[in-house]
Amino acid sequence: MVFPEKAGSGKAPAFSLVRAVPILAVVAACGIYAYILRPIWFDEALTFLDFALLPLGDIFTNYPIPNNHILYTAILHCHLAVPCHVPPDIFLRLPSAIAGMLMLATLLTGFRKTGHFELFVSLLAAVAGTPFLIYATAVRGYMLSALFIAIAMIPMSGLAYSPSPGRAVALAVAGAAACATVPSSAVPLACCVIWFAPNDLGNTRRLATYFAISALPFIGAFLFYLPIMDQLVACARLGEGADSISMALRGIAAGIFASSGLLLVPAAAGLLFLDRRKLAKCVAIPVLLVAFVVLTKKPPFPRVFLPALPLLVVAVAEGLRRCRAKFFRGRGNAWMAIAFLAMAAVPLAYPRLAEPLSDFSGGPERDDFIRPFYMRQDYDPRGTAKLVMESNPERGVYMSFRSDPWATLFYAQCLGMNPSLFGFDSPAGRISKVCDDSLVLLGPGDDENEYAERFGVMLVPTGGRGRSRLFTCRNRALPPAGSR
Repeated sequence: MVFPEKAGSGKAPAFSLVRAVPILAVVAACGIYAYILRPIWFDEALTFLDFALLPLGDIFTNYPIPNNHILYTAILHCHLAVPCHVPPDIFLRLPSAIAGMLMLATLLTGFRKTGHFELFVSLLAAVAGTPFLIYATAVRGYMLSALFIAIAMIPMSGLAYSPSPGRAVALAVAGAAACATVPSSAVPLACCVIWFAPNDLGNTRRLATYFAISALPFIGAFLFYLPIMDQLVACARLGEGADSISMALRGIAAGIFASSGLLLVPAAAGLLFLDRRKLAKCVAIPVLLVAFVVLTKKPPFPRVFLPALPLLVVAVAEGLRRCRAKFFRGRGNAWMAIAFLAMAAVPLAYPRLAEPLSDFSGGPERDDFIRPFYMRQDYDPRGTAKLVMESNPERGVYMSFRSDPWATLFYAQCLGMNPSLFGFDSPAGRISKVCDDSLVLLGPGDDENEYAERFGVMLVPTGGRGRSRLFTCRNRALPPAGSR
């Protein structure tokens, strides 16, 4: 949304987005390079092994669990056909990295009128923040969905006062694609609809036209999921999500701070000086997000709101522009620029802020945006798979849920091990027996005595890598491997 400034409100600091491009590109590339080297974790490995390897047509009709971000998975499937001589886990992260860079380019080109300098500092804070860096290197569809929402925001921003068939088609396609990637992106998309809605509530014809066209992507998403609606409803009933409403809201708040830092202060001050109708829309968006968290059967994981990142960037930039117009009026622009840049650099100081923010979000196991467990040094599924390979896995390997079995299985296959050697509990049933001399891999919080009693064996420590511990089953004559 671009609000015209009053005469005499002052000019922005002399700044061209041409200068912003190399700075943002370097910051984003350095961050992505650092994060792209991390190991695959449970959800990423599951997305690849269970869905991306399916025939292309089956990806669109197979939705047993929410890990299949359908449109992203289809792109990842096609990406696998591209010859590339890099480690497989890094290769799988490239589509999200490309989507992240394209999202930045989309916002830079589509929202220049928000204010060149303000848009630059808002983007700088976002690309230096951990939410962007984590999901621009994730084998998940969240960043791709954010890209589609950024694209949808461009026609939406002009829809209120200049509706056209071209804008309607662009909005319908991009918005539906965002939801076809991650179904819950309908909520961030609805926030965008609110943000760009006409301010003249008395013009019913304009309002009706705007909301009728804005409904097109939601209708398109409904038609996309209609053939698999029973699977989508079943996934919604699985009850997956955050442990509590408080934890979900704290995670979202931490993600917002990680993406904008102290820029939230002047941006909020700027937005408070909008007129009442515009202020009402600024309030309606967080109300919608909180209502979604509170009213769903199970509070959603905070990461489902990552596709709202483009709207956050534009909203913060708009708030900064209004703050400059209200408080500076052409004076002290240099000091304002220094202050804004310093606030945008707060995410760069994360080594000291990361742990408290992560704890605020629920700790390593529940944190989605700051320093989740798979971003820590003790997470090493590569080393665990290598340890399993060196420990004679021919008699079979049982992996507990907490040992991150899908990630271990991914790296085991990268090392050439037969996936049929590995077993773990699933919704289809629990493994009740293991073989003598087989291996048992346990994760943090698992009690080896409980598993020894469950399987009727003695678990002899074999080794450990990072969070995982490996045991060998001894001293019992048990059924052969085929009975697992």
